[in-house]
Amino acid sequence: MTVRKWLLLTVPLVVILGFLGFALIGPRTVFLASSGGSVVKARDPAGLPWDDRVVTFSVGRSNVFAVWKDFWDCPLFVYSFADARRFLCIYDDDTALLTFVVDCEPRGTNAINLRPWPPDDYTREHLERRATNVVVNCNGVVRLPTYAEVQEVSSKVKAWTPQQLRAATFPGLDFGFCQFRSSDKEFVLRLLDPNRNSVWPTK
Repeated sequence: MTVRKWLLLTVPLVVILGFLGFALIGPRTVFLASSGGSVVKARDPAGLPWDDRVVTFSVGRSNVFAVWKDFWDCPLFVYSFADARRFLCIYDDDTALLTFVVDCEPRGTNAINLRPWPPDDYTREHLERRATNVVVNCNGVVRLPTYAEVQEVSSKVKAWTPQQLRAATFPGLDFGFCQFRSSDKEFVLRLLDPNRNSVWPTK
């Protein structure tokens, strides 16, 4: 094989591999829509899939909160309420599937949560404790959702098309130019069950 032929074969291969490598470990931005438009922007910094890094969520130019991400732990779903001041998050933690709210209202909404969710004491305490461990750089309060918030998001998700659900879902596999997002509605609804009694609910 001549040098010219060798270069013609190897140079495109090196370029393609370099492009795919950058797509896998390079920084990326994810737009999440849940209230009729792209409300929340998530910035995922460069890093290998198994590296610890911080994914930052912002609205407009203001950073709202961030969560840890590595190969085993990552955000799955973000719902922005109409006021764009409260955000319900579903997060895959190594000990539980977390459901929590980041509340940026000055007074917070926790005071009106007269009926605790979820009703199971152990599940509630574990979700609450772990949620405060995975959220960082938060410009609000991290708390469990109220019954009214759970019911609102459940109703929305039930009515959504698969495309709308994917738009609110953080990519499970992200090449930058191509994102693979889940559209498992039943999975999301199990984690929003008003009578949830497990930190890791199954079918």
